[in-house]
Amino acid sequence: LAERHVERLYLSDPTAAALPLPRVVLDTIRAADAIILGPGSLFESVLPNMLLDAFREAVSQSSARKLYVCNLMTEPGRTTGFSVADHIRAIKRYAGFVPDYVLVNAQRIDPEVHQLYAAAHQSPVYISPDEYEETAVLPGDRDGQRRVVIEGSVVIEADLASSVIQYTATLDNPNQSRAVRVLRHDGDKLTATVLELLRRT
Repeated sequence: LAERHVERLYLSDPTAAALPLPRVVLDTIRAADAIILGPGSLFESVLPNMLLDAFREAVSQSSARKLYVCNLMTEPGRTTGFSVADHIRAIKRYAGFVPDYVLVNAQRIDPEVHQLYAAAHQSPVYISPDEYEETAVLPGDRDGQRRVVIEGSVVIEADLASSVIQYTATLDNPNQSRAVRVLRHDGDKLTATVLELLRRT
């Protein structure tokens, strides 16, 4: 399972794709200045919404700037081996558009945290050297962020994550929990990056 990834995403009931959306949802999408996809699991959170025709069409046809917050780590059995380009291609496949901007974490992961994820067959999602070589590199911002164009999206590297302590139940005793250090999108860092991007564009 860890070596595989999702091949196809679909609704078990094909007629569900034609379900109407509440008017307030459509009005909100149409009035938006920006539409942000993520953070969240690519195949379990972001893309399932795009299987609804009305939602997909409303987002695709919107003139709002579209941002995708790329996953920090690959997900075993879902996005194993995925590059930034693979994420963008998946969005294009199911949503019918490529995001205007993609935010990718540039912060290098603490070795201890990296080891924990590696044991679970997860790896960081960074812009790979091959992607740098095959794409156009744009001038960096004053804050040192790097930008490249991948699959038609402007991909921006920024410090977006922090390691935090998460308490999880143990299999031996569900009433006990153990502390584990995990990587998460940092709300303050992400908010600042998004607001600055929207201010400049």
